[in-house]
Amino acid sequence: MVGLGMPSLSLTKAHNFLGNLAEANQLDKDRFAVWIATEDDKEDSEISFGALPPKRLGSEVTWLPLSSTTSGLWQVALSDFTLNLVRLDLCKKGCHAAFDTGSGMISGPKRLVDAISQELNVAADCSNYEELPALGFELGGVTFNLDKYEYVKRTSEGCFPQFQATEDDDAGDSPTIFLGAPFLTRYVTVYDRVFLRMGLAFAVHANEPTGESTEGAMKRLMGRPSLGRAPKAPEAPESQ
Repeated sequence: MVGLGMPSLSLTKAHNFLGNLAEANQLDKDRFAVWIATEDDKEDSEISFGALPPKRLGSEVTWLPLSSTTSGLWQVALSDFTLNLVRLDLCKKGCHAAFDTGSGMISGPKRLVDAISQELNVAADCSNYEELPALGFELGGVTFNLDKYEYVKRTSEGCFPQFQATEDDDAGDSPTIFLGAPFLTRYVTVYDRVFLRMGLAFAVHANEPTGESTEGAMKRLMGRPSLGRAPKAPEAPESQ
């Protein structure tokens, strides 16, 4: 724990590392950026304080205002989830997306996670892996998509969606989804305390799983949502 959350989440002022740096005038700008490495990058993940790391950014930064400044979370309004840019209509009364650098999963209330998992319908034996759609998060009018490579862990033992239901399902009408490593590896996240906003940019990595260029992958995965309800993913065949 290094104290990178909003001040209200810190136990004491001394525990808020970023706030203390800013108050001591040690930062060019009162913000930090997180870039998470993949195995192919063959280097450590990185936190940049103050200036943004241009070599890590594969797109312009999209800035989003925080949806709350009292929760202690770095969170923004989430309009909906999408499959291949088609809305799932799971946020009729609004959702929130919180960015969680301490989690290796995408997590949230059970009813929300279950609904997303049901729509994706990932076969445990990976039999429908190649047909799985891009999973998107509509934030500020832009859909930030994840490929199947990012939201499913594929091993010799099968396919494992990187979702986790939280124990507390009392989320009301505005549930919060916590975006951990699957999302944070795909997108550089910028945490701005001056303007109380989040920045998102496509992350540059050594290799794209699809063999695309960074620019090609960015153009495919950052888009605008379509109208209408997405059809369910193809049914997984029953185990013999």
